[in-house]
Amino acid sequence: MSKENNKDKVEIVYELSLSQSKDLYNWIADEDLSCFADKLNMIIDHAKKGELLILLHNKYPVGYASIRIESKYIAKIVLAEIHPQYRGKGYGRLLVDHILSLYKKKGCLVVEIESKNHDSDTFGTKMNFVDFPTNFRTKRKTMYHILISNLEYATSINDADEVIKLWDSGVIRSNTPANWIWKIEYKDNSNLLKTPIIHPAHFDWKIQWSNGNEIFQNTIMKNFDSPPIEFGNYIIISELHKE
Repeated sequence: MSKENNKDKVEIVYELSLSQSKDLYNWIADEDLSCFADKLNMIIDHAKKGELLILLHNKYPVGYASIRIESKYIAKIVLAEIHPQYRGKGYGRLLVDHILSLYKKKGCLVVEIESKNHDSDTFGTKMNFVDFPTNFRTKRKTMYHILISNLEYATSINDADEVIKLWDSGVIRSNTPANWIWKIEYKDNSNLLKTPIIHPAHFDWKIQWSNGNEIFQNTIMKNFDSPPIEFGNYIIISELHKE
């Protein structure tokens, strides 16, 4: 990937020359020597795995991102940084846009990013990343970006609607309203949903699949039996099978 004008050339690459590697290490060390060793080890590890992207401006490294595949459908930006002199000039957006496009082509449905401070939150929001639900337990604050069209929440339902309901806990009192509801629509003569459901969900949260008074399943996520459903940090449903 490259972007050029009369004076500047911007590229995103997987490998650096020896001199470029020294430039990258030097500006990382100059900015924060206290965590230089940890950053350097992580960068080297991801580079060996082909998971490191480096942003070059006129052949000089001005940014990088380390990406880890979490599962078949989930990728995570575990480390990303732009050179201090190049921040606020669109280079971060350029790098993240490239990552989102690249991993969508690889078949991922969601890209996560760990939010380390207020600046990370602000940038994540600008890039259309969304906070995880409040009750979702993660080691660090995490934001996510869904890469494909996904089913929107229902604002109202009636008895004729087939729905999936999700609660943000596994222990629910009777008549407690669901936190999220999706109306199910199928492709013609198919078990495939017209639009998949993709949403953060813990494996012990309650989920219900119903149509009016008929309940097909009323259980917790890990016991939901209508594949494919992605366990881990998300519910991903692209088809449903009634027994």
